[in-house]
Amino acid sequence: MDKDESGLAKDAIGLWGLVFYSISVILPGGAFAITGAAAIIYGGYSAPLAFILGGLAVFLSVIPVYFFSQYISSAGGYYKYIESSIPNKYLSKSVGFWQVFWVVGDMIAASSVIPWLSWAYSALFHVSLPLDVVLLLSLVIPVSCLLVSYFGISLSSRITIVVGTLQIAFFSVLGVALLLKSRHPSPVLRVEDFHSLFLSMVVGALLAYSGYGSIISLGEEAKLSRKTIKRAVMVSVSIMVLFFSFVVYSIVASAGPDLPVAQAQLAPGIYVTEELLGERVSSLALAIVLFSQVITSVLFGSSGARTVYSLAQDGFFPDFLKVTRRNGSPFRATAFIIGLGMIGSLSTIVPLILDYGVGKGLFYSFTIWATVITVLFLFIQIVTNMSLPFFLRRRGMKVKVLDHLLPSITGSSILVVALYYSLQNLDPPLNLIYFILVGLVITPLVMVYALHDSIEVEESPGGARPNHEGLG
Repeated sequence: MDKDESGLAKDAIGLWGLVFYSISVILPGGAFAITGAAAIIYGGYSAPLAFILGGLAVFLSVIPVYFFSQYISSAGGYYKYIESSIPNKYLSKSVGFWQVFWVVGDMIAASSVIPWLSWAYSALFHVSLPLDVVLLLSLVIPVSCLLVSYFGISLSSRITIVVGTLQIAFFSVLGVALLLKSRHPSPVLRVEDFHSLFLSMVVGALLAYSGYGSIISLGEEAKLSRKTIKRAVMVSVSIMVLFFSFVVYSIVASAGPDLPVAQAQLAPGIYVTEELLGERVSSLALAIVLFSQVITSVLFGSSGARTVYSLAQDGFFPDFLKVTRRNGSPFRATAFIIGLGMIGSLSTIVPLILDYGVGKGLFYSFTIWATVITVLFLFIQIVTNMSLPFFLRRRGMKVKVLDHLLPSITGSSILVVALYYSLQNLDPPLNLIYFILVGLVITPLVMVYALHDSIEVEESPGGARPNHEGLG
């Protein structure tokens, strides 16, 4: 590996490493018990349709990323795409800030998932986990992220191929087994109401698929990044849309008319599997989901650290966050992400547990932050989509309606509709989402205003700034 001693590692991850990095962050096992569970709980029989419609929206939104990645290779990812299109400090740094909290929010949601699923499964056997055990389980994610990030991107790449392959193989077979074992004919998929469909799409499909964006921040470390990033995005999204649509359908179909009973459980996939295939299979499935969730958040945390590193280079965050280890790992930026995640986890989980009990409190914590980070992803994706024509014009290239404008506008329109329906009339405690989103919009604007003179903006319509400081 050729490594730049002054910054991030070079040529550290190839095409299939990127593909499985993206797949692992999307989390195939989530179709069974996390994003799939949330989609089924809120969408019922429309959950598989939510994953199909979400896949369509993501495919259309991937097209601008496909073009951008041919010209820009930066740890800043999305916000560098936008900065190269519209060099405005308030817009680009706000998107960078949202990228950071997209990752921090994912860490908070994941820190709720581990104790939530553990508690939900123990409840099936009438076992109650003590509160201190629940809180300790919520710290598994940040601690694991810190340990793995210390060793750099090469180790992460090897881990993803093993974990991604394991999840796809196991849960595909499990889906087939559920359909074969089911006592019910396959149900007719139907939409009860648009609010349920789009909320299911936001907390399920789009939350899952948004993980493809994790590899965009690896542009400075990927081999032949201006070719491999775009290919990896298309391959990973294609595989995951097919996989999620099938696995979620298999859960809904195998439950049949008993789906309302499964919906009443905190993990419908676990419940259906335990009913049809027994305790051992459901226990194994849960163990794989929990292990994979840890890996997913570790990988996503590493991507977020690259965004913090890039923002520190731009003067938005303190200089000490742009320092890297000899192996190219932005270790300080990772610690910064983890610190924010731990503060957010404890300040969210503890009050909700005290107000709603362990099971509901953890589920609400996950749902709140899952919705917040999905909305942030939609913000980021919409701005990226609409920035593409400006980028092409700055480079002196012709803007084509069918290739550039139509996919961007169509994809953005679907995302806007999803936002509109999913954020309507949220009841307590989900209405906390409104306050969190307002804070995340206002905060970067205030920061840019306060740091305006010291913040740098990439003026050239493409390329990436050279790396800076290193640490022995």
